[in-house]
Amino acid sequence: MIEFDMPGTIHASSTFNPAHHVTASHYIAQHHSAGVEILGSRVFQDFPNLKIIIPHGGGAIPYQWSWHGGSHVMLGLEPFEDAARRVYWDMAIYDQESMEMLIKRVSVDNVLFATEMFGAVNSIDPQTGRSFEDVRSLFDAIDWLSDEGNARKVYGGRLPSAS
Repeated sequence: MIEFDMPGTIHASSTFNPAHHVTASHYIAQHHSAGVEILGSRVFQDFPNLKIIIPHGGGAIPYQWSWHGGSHVMLGLEPFEDAARRVYWDMAIYDQESMEMLIKRVSVDNVLFATEMFGAVNSIDPQTGRSFEDVRSLFDAIDWLSDEGNARKVYGGRLPSAS
């Protein structure tokens, strides 16, 4: 991955565990676990140029920020804030407050949009009449947010020209 400057996404796959709803419980928990484990590992010491994407905002990571910060102190790891800025966080989350929290926690420079396929929440919000996944208006409301700057940084020359 490093030799070819290719990013990797750590995304959950399905589960046969009938106790877990695949997308509402299992995926989110696994994305949280992926973030916790990689940020607490030495992988970025060994591979400092590695580009990793954690989907769905890392599950509960933004909400448990202080817990993870304390855990990193207790375990003698680098500050959690620094570790969290070594990866990229996909913004496949569907409400403005959660988006804003993720951006505040990990920095706008580490957030990506649309690295996830659509269809995970394939239903209509009865309050708005729009798909729950129709978050473009939320992105557009943040005027300083770049549509493509971070994607170009992560994917380099593999993306077609914007013009």
